[in-house]
Amino acid sequence: WNGSTWKTLKPATLKGVSELSLGSVSCTSANSCVGVGNGVGKPGDVAEVWNGTTWKATGPIAWPKGATNPWVTGVSCVSASYCVAVGYIDRNPKVDDASTGRAAASLWNGKTWTATAVAAPGKNKASSFGGVTCLRRTFCVTVGQTGPYDSTNGTGLSGFWNGKTWHLVAAR
Repeated sequence: WNGSTWKTLKPATLKGVSELSLGSVSCTSANSCVGVGNGVGKPGDVAEVWNGTTWKATGPIAWPKGATNPWVTGVSCVSASYCVAVGYIDRNPKVDDASTGRAAASLWNGKTWTATAVAAPGKNKASSFGGVTCLRRTFCVTVGQTGPYDSTNGTGLSGFWNGKTWHLVAAR
Protein backbone atom coordinates (compact mmCIF):
# COMPACT_ATOMS: atom_id res chain seq x y z
CA TRP A 1 0.00 0.00 0.00
CA ASN A 2 1.54 3.31 -1.05
CA GLY A 3 -1.23 5.49 0.33
CA SER A 4 -3.51 5.20 -2.70
CA THR A 5 -3.09 1.78 -4.35
CA TRP A 6 -2.20 -1.79 -3.44
CA LYS A 7 0.66 -3.64 -5.11
CA THR A 8 1.13 -7.40 -4.98
CA LEU A 9 4.56 -8.40 -3.68
CA LYS A 10 6.26 -11.76 -3.86
CA PRO A 11 7.37 -13.37 -0.60
CA ALA A 12 10.93 -14.62 -0.31
CA THR A 13 11.59 -17.97 -1.94
CA LEU A 14 12.29 -20.61 0.68
CA LYS A 15 13.87 -23.83 -0.46
CA GLY A 16 11.88 -26.84 0.75
CA VAL A 17 8.77 -24.84 1.73
CA SER A 18 5.55 -24.84 -0.29
CA GLU A 19 2.08 -23.43 0.31
CA LEU A 20 3.58 -20.52 2.25
CA SER A 21 1.07 -18.34 4.05
CA LEU A 22 2.30 -15.25 5.88
CA GLY A 23 -0.24 -14.67 8.64
CA SER A 24 1.13 -11.72 10.63
CA VAL A 25 3.22 -8.64 9.89
CA SER A 26 4.59 -5.77 11.92
CA CYS A 27 6.21 -2.62 10.50
CA THR A 28 8.15 0.11 12.24
CA SER A 29 8.52 2.14 9.03
CA ALA A 30 7.78 1.85 5.31
CA ASN A 31 11.21 0.24 4.91
CA SER A 32 11.21 -2.08 7.90
CA CYS A 33 8.73 -4.91 8.37
CA VAL A 34 8.84 -8.47 9.66
CA GLY A 35 6.29 -11.02 8.48
CA VAL A 36 5.78 -14.52 9.87
CA GLY A 37 3.82 -17.50 8.70
CA ASN A 38 3.80 -21.17 7.97
CA GLY A 39 4.15 -23.51 5.04
CA VAL A 40 4.49 -27.15 4.17
CA GLY A 41 8.00 -28.57 4.45
CA LYS A 42 11.07 -27.86 6.53
CA PRO A 43 11.13 -25.43 8.15
CA GLY A 44 7.36 -25.19 8.41
CA ASP A 45 7.42 -21.83 10.17
CA VAL A 46 9.05 -18.87 8.44
CA ALA A 47 9.98 -15.24 8.97
CA GLU A 48 10.78 -12.61 6.39
CA VAL A 49 12.04 -9.03 6.56
CA TRP A 50 10.97 -6.18 4.26
CA ASN A 51 13.53 -3.53 3.35
CA GLY A 52 11.21 -1.27 1.35
CA THR A 53 11.89 -3.11 -1.90
CA THR A 54 11.89 -6.87 -1.35
CA TRP A 55 11.11 -9.58 1.19
CA LYS A 56 14.11 -11.62 2.38
CA ALA A 57 13.91 -14.77 4.50
CA THR A 58 15.50 -14.58 7.92
CA GLY A 59 17.26 -17.48 9.52
CA PRO A 60 14.99 -20.01 11.23
CA ILE A 61 12.79 -18.87 14.09
CA ALA A 62 14.38 -20.23 17.29
CA TRP A 63 12.21 -22.28 19.60
CA PRO A 64 13.30 -24.02 22.81
CA LYS A 65 15.78 -26.86 22.30
CA GLY A 66 14.01 -30.08 21.34
CA ALA A 67 10.78 -28.37 20.27
CA THR A 68 8.72 -30.15 17.62
CA ASN A 69 5.95 -29.09 15.23
CA PRO A 70 6.37 -25.30 15.65
CA TRP A 71 3.61 -23.02 14.40
CA VAL A 72 4.10 -19.24 14.38
CA THR A 73 0.94 -17.14 14.72
CA GLY A 74 1.93 -13.54 15.37
CA VAL A 75 4.70 -10.94 15.40
CA SER A 76 5.13 -7.45 16.82
CA CYS A 77 8.12 -5.13 16.38
CA VAL A 78 9.18 -2.01 18.25
CA SER A 79 12.19 -1.42 15.98
CA ALA A 80 14.02 -3.06 13.09
CA SER A 81 16.16 -4.83 15.68
CA TYR A 82 13.51 -5.92 18.17
CA CYS A 83 10.52 -8.12 17.36
CA VAL A 84 8.65 -10.80 19.26
CA ALA A 85 7.11 -13.77 17.43
CA VAL A 86 4.63 -16.05 19.17
CA GLY A 87 2.92 -19.36 18.48
CA TYR A 88 3.09 -22.87 19.86
CA ILE A 89 5.34 -25.92 19.80
CA ASP A 90 5.17 -29.65 20.57
CA ARG A 91 1.61 -30.10 19.33
CA ASN A 92 0.86 -33.65 18.29
CA PRO A 93 -1.41 -33.39 15.24
CA LYS A 94 -2.28 -37.10 15.55
CA VAL A 95 -4.08 -36.66 18.89
CA ASP A 96 -7.84 -36.49 18.28
CA ASP A 97 -8.68 -33.74 20.76
CA ALA A 98 -5.45 -31.83 19.99
CA SER A 99 -4.90 -31.16 23.69
CA THR A 100 -1.16 -31.06 23.25
CA GLY A 101 1.37 -28.34 22.63
CA ARG A 102 2.59 -25.32 24.52
CA ALA A 103 2.82 -21.60 23.99
CA ALA A 104 6.16 -20.33 22.70
CA ALA A 105 7.88 -17.08 21.81
CA SER A 106 11.07 -15.96 20.08
CA LEU A 107 12.94 -12.63 19.87
CA TRP A 108 14.38 -11.04 16.68
CA ASN A 109 17.41 -8.75 17.08
CA GLY A 110 17.63 -7.75 13.42
CA LYS A 111 19.94 -10.66 12.59
CA THR A 112 18.86 -13.80 14.45
CA TRP A 113 15.99 -15.29 16.43
CA THR A 114 16.41 -16.35 20.07
CA ALA A 115 13.95 -18.58 21.93
CA THR A 116 12.40 -17.31 25.16
CA ALA A 117 11.21 -19.55 27.97
CA VAL A 118 7.43 -19.74 28.41
CA ALA A 119 6.15 -21.58 31.47
CA ALA A 120 3.33 -24.10 31.14
CA PRO A 121 0.01 -22.70 32.41
CA GLY A 122 -0.49 -25.79 34.57
CA LYS A 123 0.41 -29.45 34.79
CA ASN A 124 -0.64 -31.37 31.68
CA LYS A 125 -2.35 -28.31 30.17
CA ALA A 126 -1.86 -27.47 26.53
CA SER A 127 -1.40 -23.81 25.61
CA SER A 128 -0.93 -21.60 22.58
CA PHE A 129 -0.27 -17.94 21.81
CA GLY A 130 -2.27 -16.46 18.95
CA GLY A 131 -1.31 -12.80 18.63
CA VAL A 132 1.09 -10.32 20.21
CA THR A 133 1.59 -6.58 20.49
CA CYS A 134 4.64 -4.79 21.89
CA LEU A 135 4.76 -1.17 22.99
CA ARG A 136 8.44 -1.30 23.94
CA ARG A 137 11.17 -3.89 24.54
CA THR A 138 10.00 -4.33 28.10
CA PHE A 139 6.26 -4.56 27.50
CA CYS A 140 4.57 -7.04 25.19
CA VAL A 141 1.18 -8.69 25.59
CA THR A 142 0.08 -11.88 23.89
CA VAL A 143 -3.24 -13.69 23.91
CA GLY A 144 -4.10 -17.30 23.33
CA GLN A 145 -5.66 -20.22 25.09
CA THR A 146 -4.98 -23.07 27.44
CA GLY A 147 -6.72 -26.41 27.12
CA PRO A 148 -7.60 -28.26 23.91
CA TYR A 149 -6.25 -26.34 20.93
CA ASP A 150 -8.74 -24.77 18.50
CA SER A 151 -11.79 -25.82 20.46
CA THR A 152 -14.56 -24.23 22.48
CA ASN A 153 -13.32 -26.12 25.57
CA GLY A 154 -10.25 -23.93 26.05
CA THR A 155 -9.71 -21.07 28.49
CA GLY A 156 -8.38 -17.66 27.57
CA LEU A 157 -4.68 -17.08 28.22
CA SER A 158 -2.67 -13.86 28.34
CA GLY A 159 1.09 -13.49 28.52
CA PHE A 160 2.99 -10.39 29.59
CA TRP A 161 6.66 -9.92 28.58
CA ASN A 162 8.83 -7.62 30.70
CA GLY A 163 11.93 -7.92 28.53
CA LYS A 164 13.22 -10.94 30.46
CA THR A 165 10.38 -13.30 31.34
CA TRP A 166 6.79 -14.14 30.46
CA HIS A 167 4.07 -13.91 33.10
CA LEU A 168 0.99 -15.96 32.20
CA VAL A 169 -2.55 -15.21 33.30
CA ALA A 170 -5.33 -17.69 32.50
CA ALA A 171 -9.00 -16.67 32.54
CA ARG A 172 -11.03 -18.34 35.21
